[in-house]
Amino acid sequence: MCTSAKIKAVSSIAIAIVAMLIVGCGSDEEPLSWSQRVADRPVPDLQTLRERSAPDATTEIAQEAFLDILKLREVPDERAVPVLDQIISDNVHTGRIHKYAAAQALFCIDTVEAHNVLAKCTQNGHYSARSGINYSFHWDMDESKRDAFIEQYHLVSISKDLDVRLDAQTRRVEGILHIDFTATLRNTSDTLLELKDRKSCPNILLCCKDENGKFIRVNNALRGLCQPPPVSWVKLAPGKTYQYNIAARVKRADKMQRRYLRLPRKSDLVLCIDHQFCAIGKGTRFSVYAMIEESHLPEAQIEHCKLKNPWTGRVVSAPVAIDISEPAR
Repeated sequence: MCTSAKIKAVSSIAIAIVAMLIVGCGSDEEPLSWSQRVADRPVPDLQTLRERSAPDATTEIAQEAFLDILKLREVPDERAVPVLDQIISDNVHTGRIHKYAAAQALFCIDTVEAHNVLAKCTQNGHYSARSGINYSFHWDMDESKRDAFIEQYHLVSISKDLDVRLDAQTRRVEGILHIDFTATLRNTSDTLLELKDRKSCPNILLCCKDENGKFIRVNNALRGLCQPPPVSWVKLAPGKTYQYNIAARVKRADKMQRRYLRLPRKSDLVLCIDHQFCAIGKGTRFSVYAMIEESHLPEAQIEHCKLKNPWTGRVVSAPVAIDISEPAR
């Protein structure tokens, strides 16, 4: 596809998203939550669930299977564990969301076998922890289970050749609280690694947990229609470090953010990090984790970029404490 065609395609998608947001914001009706959508569904048929969740299943059948998997969070059945294991295996190399729903169901089933399968699927290098965290909020996973689900199976390093340390400095500029994060990566292996450079949008996620142990949802803002920058790579020798700088600031939510997040006016602080934002209410003391994750690259891309050892995997930092209890003015 040529560049102009790509821009037109991106523009069409963005316009559709904007239209959808406008319609959603203008509606007085509360949309049904995912929990409400599955509340009245019957107990899933486990004998057909794998077949209905297969990558080649039709869209309509796959959607019904997806809702059945979410239903298993509410009606945990240990007999579903091998079926969910097979569903994850069938979809491991696809973009389908069934594997993420299955991971939530396994956590809710809460048997030794379920946790063994869950550990295997979230640490195989093909599971996106970023997506897993996002879906745990988007699909209304029970809050009492969600925080443990995130911490135990997503904020876990699975790479032994790289580690990350997160540091933070706070400053006020004209009354606005700014937080300058620095994620320092260190090559702990005995071979050279290739990493995306600072300008290539590395897959970094900052996860915030409040003083009550509750993780805060990260929301994505519209980034406009500009093309992403070309990916460049840096070579990191054994024992050497490389830093990513991440700028954040605390502000009052604007009108659209307040409506979208349903924030009361007296509890509407937002932590803005690049193209993402988190609703932090009145502010409090937060623990912030840095998670850096890169999926396996296609061989064609490795050859095109002339890479020899591109790093893939997931590393998570120890948390740093940030006090943002003072309201931004």
